Parts: sequence; structure tokens; C-alpha cells
Amino acid sequence: MTLKIIIYIFYVIVFTYCYYFLNRKLTNKWILILYPLFFVASIYPIKLWFDYIKPIYGERFSESWLKIILMSVAGFTLFNFFYGIVNLMVNAQVDFHQAYGKPWLNPVKYDIENSTNIKAMFHFFFFIGGIILIGVAFLKY
Repeated sequence: MTLKIIIYIFYVIVFTYCYYFLNRKLTNKWILILYPLFFVASIYPIKLWFDYIKPIYGERFSESWLKIILMSVAGFTLFNFFYGIVNLMVNAQVDFHQAYGKPWLNPVKYDIENSTNIKAMFHFFFFIGGIILIGVAFLKY
């Protein structure tokens, strides 16, 4: 159990760094390209690790850790990918309102002026989801 807690804390630190610091440095295009590539590239090394560890520690232990690792990588990739999706959606909405909207209307004015707050709210929502979902996976398996 302590190994799971240590690895979960490591996951939270890496996830937080990538989510709040690395993603701000990357453009949306690179966020939407690199994270799915990371997911695809990490599947085969995880399979190799599973094949190596299965005869040593047994099938039950290795399958438990395989589920945890796959859920962690999938959650990490998915929630960071949605960071880029949120940016694209809010930017598209603001661009549409600036081009075709009536800026003196209250909802349109609110969207344009508070686009960073809207992004921050959605980013925080997906960040909490990434932390809780993987925490449940660590506790269940």
C-alpha cells in the first residue's frame, strides 16, 4: 500500500507539472499532437514490463500494477489532451463573438472579457478529475 501511495504522489506531481506548467508553454497544436503520441508510444514498453514482471511476482500482482499503470497513462494523456480541447473551444467561441457578435450585449461581452477565467475554470475541473479518477484506480486495484 505504501508503494501505491508513493507512486500516486509521484503521479500527482508529474501530472500537475505537465498540466499547469508544460501545457502553458506548448501551443494547442502541440498539446493535441504530443499527448496522443505519448500514449501510443508508451503502450509497448508497458507490455514489455508486464511480460518481464509476470513470472517474477505472479499474475495477480503484475495484472494489478498493469491496470494501475495503464489507467495512469490513459488518464494523464486524456486530461492533458482535454486541456488543449478546452483552449480550442474557448478561443473559437471568443473569435466567433469578436467577428460576428454584438459586443455591446452582456453575454457576448462577458465571454470576450473573461475567456481566461472560463479556461481556468474548465482546466481546474479537468485537473481535479485527473487527480480523483487515478486516485480511485490506485485504491481499487
